[in-house]
Amino acid sequence: MQILRKKLYKSGKNWVIGVAITTVALMAPQLSVSADGTQAPQEPTTTEQVTQQPAKTDPAATATDQSAATNAQPASVSPATTSPDTTAEASSGTADTGSQNTVDQAPATDNGTASQPATNPQQPETPTVPVSANTNSSRDGLTHTDAQEARSQYFHGRYSQLNDNGVFYAGFLDASINNLTGSQINALNNDHWHGSQGTPNLTISDLNSMNQSANWQNPSNSYPAVDPTKIQNLPAAVTVDTSPNPTTGHVNNQPTQLDVWDSWPVQNPTDGSIQTIRIGRHTYQVVIAMAGVGATWSDGHLYLFYKADDQNNRDLTSAAIDQWKTTGAIFQNNVVEENYQWGYNPDNSPAHVYAASNPAIQDPRLGFHQDNPIESQQWSGSAILNADNTIQLYYTSVEIADNYSHLATAQLGLYADANDNLYTRVLNDHIIFDGDGQQYMTDQQAYDGKVQATKNDQPLMDTALRDPHIIFVANASGGTDRYLAFEGSAPINTQDHLQDLNNLSSYSSDSQDAVNQQYSLLASDSGSIDIAKVANSVIGLIKLNDDNSVDTVMAPMITATLASEELERPSIVFLNGKYYLFTSTRIGRSSINNSDDANNVMMLGFVSDTINGQYRPLNGNGLVVSSSQPSNSRTFNYSYFAIKVPNSNRVIITTYMTNRNFAAGANNYATFGPSFEIAINGDQTSIIPGSVMAQGAIAESASATAIGAFLATVDHYEAAIVSSTSTNYTGTIRNLPGRNEGIFVNGPALTSADTSTASAEYSSSQLQGDRVQVLGQALTVRSNGSYYTFLKVQDLDQNNLEFWIDQRGVAANDYDSVILNESRNQWATVASRPYDGVYLLGPANTNEQTTVTGGNGRASDFNGHNVHVLQIETTHRKTNNRDYQYAYVSDGNQSYWVDVRALNFAPFSRVIHNSYGLNYQAYIAAGTRRDGLYEDAAALSTPDAQHDFAVSNSVNHHIVNVLESVETVRANGQHYTYLRVHDQNIQDGAGINEYWIDTRSVSVFDVQSAPTTLSGRYAIIAPGRRTDSIYTAGPALTSIATLDGNGSIGDYRNQTVRVLQSVTTTRASNNLRYTYVQVTNGSDTFWVDSRSLNVQPYATRRTVTNFRTSARISEPQGRNDMVYENGPALTSNDTVVPMAVLKDLHLQNRAVTVLAVVETNRGSSRQPRLYQYAQVRVSGTNQIFWVDRRALA
Repeated sequence: MQILRKKLYKSGKNWVIGVAITTVALMAPQLSVSADGTQAPQEPTTTEQVTQQPAKTDPAATATDQSAATNAQPASVSPATTSPDTTAEASSGTADTGSQNTVDQAPATDNGTASQPATNPQQPETPTVPVSANTNSSRDGLTHTDAQEARSQYFHGRYSQLNDNGVFYAGFLDASINNLTGSQINALNNDHWHGSQGTPNLTISDLNSMNQSANWQNPSNSYPAVDPTKIQNLPAAVTVDTSPNPTTGHVNNQPTQLDVWDSWPVQNPTDGSIQTIRIGRHTYQVVIAMAGVGATWSDGHLYLFYKADDQNNRDLTSAAIDQWKTTGAIFQNNVVEENYQWGYNPDNSPAHVYAASNPAIQDPRLGFHQDNPIESQQWSGSAILNADNTIQLYYTSVEIADNYSHLATAQLGLYADANDNLYTRVLNDHIIFDGDGQQYMTDQQAYDGKVQATKNDQPLMDTALRDPHIIFVANASGGTDRYLAFEGSAPINTQDHLQDLNNLSSYSSDSQDAVNQQYSLLASDSGSIDIAKVANSVIGLIKLNDDNSVDTVMAPMITATLASEELERPSIVFLNGKYYLFTSTRIGRSSINNSDDANNVMMLGFVSDTINGQYRPLNGNGLVVSSSQPSNSRTFNYSYFAIKVPNSNRVIITTYMTNRNFAAGANNYATFGPSFEIAINGDQTSIIPGSVMAQGAIAESASATAIGAFLATVDHYEAAIVSSTSTNYTGTIRNLPGRNEGIFVNGPALTSADTSTASAEYSSSQLQGDRVQVLGQALTVRSNGSYYTFLKVQDLDQNNLEFWIDQRGVAANDYDSVILNESRNQWATVASRPYDGVYLLGPANTNEQTTVTGGNGRASDFNGHNVHVLQIETTHRKTNNRDYQYAYVSDGNQSYWVDVRALNFAPFSRVIHNSYGLNYQAYIAAGTRRDGLYEDAAALSTPDAQHDFAVSNSVNHHIVNVLESVETVRANGQHYTYLRVHDQNIQDGAGINEYWIDTRSVSVFDVQSAPTTLSGRYAIIAPGRRTDSIYTAGPALTSIATLDGNGSIGDYRNQTVRVLQSVTTTRASNNLRYTYVQVTNGSDTFWVDSRSLNVQPYATRRTVTNFRTSARISEPQGRNDMVYENGPALTSNDTVVPMAVLKDLHLQNRAVTVLAVVETNRGSSRQPRLYQYAQVRVSGTNQIFWVDRRALA
């Protein structure tokens, strides 16, 4: 009988024991102050804002420094068919927007690299003067840089199988990539980019940035070390287990030590802090946990644990794990028989099975394709205290059928007997939500998709609807609204129920990074690709009514399309007006290449200003807690949960420690793990040093701290195998000075009882010079955190004796060869792993002087040093057929070689192109941008350029001379361009007047043509939806006086104005052309974009000879006629602006003499628009004027 797969962290599903310690690679910088002094994304100031839909932020603006690489000219914006009007409009908030004949263009929030800032998703109409098309290739709203176009042509010449689409996207591949597989070519040919709007909150790119950095040993996020020998089982978990044997139906009603997995306290629903409960004479801390017999199928039930509140208790044992007691299982379990059809093949024969059933829930949604719907398990959730002192429990109701789950709730009454032992009573137990089929997958959708996948031999999606977390949010009326966050699965609405691996927007918010992430995915193992095809995990959100029924199904808070099929146990903390959302996940359930690190687990974090707002990843990529404990370690931990510490920025993190299949020794059961604390500072978090607390601690106390300090004191040296690999090369036993390596026959030292001591018969000094065949290699970590590498060898001079020996006792017979040498000019920070060495005379193992294991010292001794990287050499190791990179670095005092994985390049950018000897005038056009000003070098390119001394909008509109331009690239692959400028507005000695600034904050004045006099024309102000600015001193951006507008054209809407002259300007930032017209309404004279005007020729005149000479003023109600002194309206320069408004003359019903009548035509001969004007004299006066005849009677 097939055993039902359960929640993976407690199932019998195999986890790979070997875990590779991840390399110290490029990690996102974590600076206390960003390089440009701002954390908020800024709109590129050269990009126009649109009233209906604001321009999207360039992804580069979310980086530490809002900078983007451009071409050599300043303030570059991606050229497009049309362009917004001016930087000045954008900064003044009155940007021009097209009103008619707009050119359709796909939205593009990212143009492929930071060198092409996001263009406006709604473009204004075509400029009045045509502009030549961009010579670089464009597609899907993206445009190549010159370098990308060159890469594109390289692949075009190399792979004839690439179509036009494939050639274009191949241009985004990193320079180190030169070969493509068939699957990668096919992907490029079908790739498409929809902008970063649809990018998941958690991407493959995010996960790779977590897994390729020093996170597993970084104390700011690495799970604190604790002594595994001091971890205790939870005594209170020795209780009656009511789950039946699935084959026989037998229930063992004797007390049994249970495994304890996910747990959570009763919390304050408004902020996530704990809520104690007063029952009888005492106040208690209450925790609800999922527990069961790990070896028993379908045994995951909820138990209530409690103990006296120890927050004010001076007894230093009050937080000890043995203080917890239990009420037993919360829900009743009845034994039922079920003929269950396993799996997703409808033709499978049913199998007979026994299961536990909760009789309180009788819901047809349980077992939607089974005859006997039952709730057989209860999984994780959350709990709060009701006003009547009952507990409102939100939990996961799990049916027998392939673990289909639902969100449920129950009310728990908690009572005390005469001996102060607590017991529970369950009230109103029912299902809340089982998916809506639109944003959250239902069981039926999941089943149908898996049936089809089974038929088509496609990967099965791992669907979820579980782990509800309740939070109350204040509303505008002074009350609170209930929200329930949960782990869910988004429907995959494709014909084959598989994700679109060609949608690049799902890989990264940056298009170039997305192409490279896809390349890496398709180069990884098939398991990773299969996960990507079905990865659809989300953190969902629903709004509840006060009776816990569903009010509104809301959009997911977090999505992980392509990246992960697991975002477990959401927990929310409300702190400093922000919502901090945490979730647990594992590398092994993600789509990044995870064959060596499947056991690496993480707590991720996100922050938003509102409960359903846009959630941003904490610490740049979302990683808050990491753990790479081997699965055979007693301290292997998972399932993190966040609890706010009141009146602080601290959060307690709880977890459990497991021992799957007793890999860490018999009688070690899953138990409460030691808690610890993190500090939250805005969008940054870090684990607080020395914050380890007692096992299961949910509140700060002297007892919890004292016990935690005991647990964190590691005073022995057992070791665990972190990773192992097979090898095949020859070497020689050597005995280094001062060492005498032990020989271990049964495995690496200290990894088992049989390897606690070395062989008494052999040692490296006795076997010195023996020839050996190296068969394998294992990396071990000891309880004190020290790493050692051991080799499994066959001694050819000792009758092929096999044993393990420290790698320092073996010298490989062949040196590594240098296969690539690159000169570099960049900075990095040493962030070494414990076992990296430094080498004075070349990269490791490339000559006799560099074969000493550990080199000439430990790289970790230099951790935190900033070093100048001068050279990088790639070496090839024959012993394992792998390539390595070593950097030659200098810290100003000494120079050495070190593995590049010991360097953190992320805080620094690298200069990849420099243009010297520039000399042209420009001005600072920062608008609302806050780019940093740097005195010594371009932002982040040196240690002295980590922080700015001012921001760009503080020097807005200063005149500068541009002296130098550099293009830099950061660790995340983004390109940025900086200019060195001399500020003419800052006198020598009055401040720093030569500095580096982001090119997007610099522009040159627009060039204007000679003015053209527009005689015989008038115009009507008709901006439509445009909000152009007006300029009194000339066309926009042609002088220092026209950087900002002098008002809005909307204030003159529908006015008739006289046209004086026009000019054509060429925009310096994008080389597009615009027409500006100077107009006057008689009192104001200004320049405005011609697209806000309806320019017309003067009306023609025809004299009417047959008219009555006597009349009176009789203006009909609703009309608002104007009077003109020098002729009929709009027939000459002198008749554009009226003399007065007829009503203001107070002549209604006055007699007039008609002197002349003229018919005017404002249209054409084919489509005339005729008006008649009369010249009249007011009787008894000398007042003469022209007026529309419709105002006369």
